[in-house]
Amino acid sequence: MYEDNEWTLKKKIILGIAIFIVLTFLITSFFGRRGIVEIFKYKDEIAQLEKEVTFLKKEKKKLEVEVKELEKNSMAVEPIARKDLWYKKKGEIVIVFKGKESNSEK
Repeated sequence: MYEDNEWTLKKKIILGIAIFIVLTFLITSFFGRRGIVEIFKYKDEIAQLEKEVTFLKKEKKKLEVEVKELEKNSMAVEPIARKDLWYKKKGEIVIVFKGKESNSEK
């Protein structure tokens, strides 16, 4: 009878250790480093970065087309230089109006 009690105590200890190990494994697999929660968080971040990459690739293509156009056509540079760099032709007078448009660009 003493041996049965000792064996059940050993079983309880082994069962307790096994449960502790399984619970520790489950908790770390969900919330630990590289756990399921973190993986889902990174999936969202990756999706957002992929959208940003797609947008930037489109923007790059648009700018490449614009650069090629400016390299081919020297007259295409003039409107940009006049607007952005305030260039003027000899004898021209530039009039600047302060208003909503000039404040919104700042």
